[in-house]
Amino acid sequence: EALMVSIFLYVPNSIGYARCLFMVLALAYWQDSTTFLLLYSASFGLDAWDGYFARLLEQSSELGAVLDMLTDRSGSAMILMILAQLYKSFAPIFLVLMYLDCFSHWVQTPSGLCSGTSSDKQAGNQSPIIRFYYARPVLTFTCLFNELFFIMLYLLHFKEGTVVMISGLSINILKLFTWGFCLVVFAAKQLVNINQIVSAHTILQSSPSSSWTRLKSITTMQMTEYA
Repeated sequence: EALMVSIFLYVPNSIGYARCLFMVLALAYWQDSTTFLLLYSASFGLDAWDGYFARLLEQSSELGAVLDMLTDRSGSAMILMILAQLYKSFAPIFLVLMYLDCFSHWVQTPSGLCSGTSSDKQAGNQSPIIRFYYARPVLTFTCLFNELFFIMLYLLHFKEGTVVMISGLSINILKLFTWGFCLVVFAAKQLVNINQIVSAHTILQSSPSSSWTRLKSITTMQMTEYA
């Protein structure tokens, strides 16, 4: 019991709780662009610190790994649902993106159990594209600007952005950054999500029967606990 309490109070896990709190508050103020962006950015920004303190204090845990993944997926789902509300004519696209994001990450849970990895970031058995994606600089860059694409879409609903004149042309800085740069990274991230699904299913298809037996055993135990 003492061990369980100490895990719940790990610094990186406490950061995860703070991220969840900021996210809930951001959702409550989603119609106030300034408040929402401050709260959502705080939740997103703390994502870099839970892993840092987990390594620094040697406080890595399964709870922390699951909490981090759940918080990331919840945050992405939240802003996509808000965008679906703000841009109603594009709502089906945002909902499909939400499904793709959640499915591409969760399908790695059974594939990880079959391949012996405990995290979606342990990509040793994955395709070369996935291994390249999970290299730290690439992962950080892609996640940052993919998230910024959603944030910029949210911001553009409330603000026009600054317009500057360059060689006689009117350039909207906010729109140029969104559609000229963030969109490219966003598109690459969706291709990675699709590749994650294909790679995970390849691992599941090629897994030995013993791995499937282990996976079914774990699933049965979980269903029994919730029954």
